[in-house]
Amino acid sequence: EDKDIPMLRDQVVLSLVQGCKSNIYNLDSVALKMLNIIVICSLGARIFHVREITGLFYSASGGFGLGPNKEHIISVITPMLNCENAEKGERLILAEVQKVIDEGITEQELGDARQLYLNNILSFFSNRFNIASNFAYMHDMDLGFDYYSKSWEEAINMTVEDLNDVAKKYYDTSNFN
Repeated sequence: EDKDIPMLRDQVVLSLVQGCKSNIYNLDSVALKMLNIIVICSLGARIFHVREITGLFYSASGGFGLGPNKEHIISVITPMLNCENAEKGERLILAEVQKVIDEGITEQELGDARQLYLNNILSFFSNRFNIASNFAYMHDMDLGFDYYSKSWEEAINMTVEDLNDVAKKYYDTSNFN
């Protein structure tokens, strides 16, 4: 027998969005991707840590420097949370981003982000379909076929100071709408 059981939870997906004056040709895109790993998109990410400590939101996703193309990139943070926690969750998330801007990242975070970023590059060439897709992407975007080699080198040589400078350059928590 089928039963209709209503879901009695009020949940909302909050979207905090900021445009960035950068594009795929700007070498800061590698640093932005590494900041993305540190702040949003890994189990050890700063936003995930806020979630674990407070329990205010069910999940969070998004990224810094998403959708790099020939003209622009955007940054998005999207937590799913209870309606009554939306304002507090937004405040805590933006405070964590501001902490990255003000205090910077650590050597440990850089090392972890570097490893994940480089592993991602390797996965882009892990099978014939990925190889073909990535070469087509590099061709379509006029990146040159050495794009990932250059990105690899940049990630290897990235310093904490480099990432902290990029965070200060591109992120202003008052611009997340």
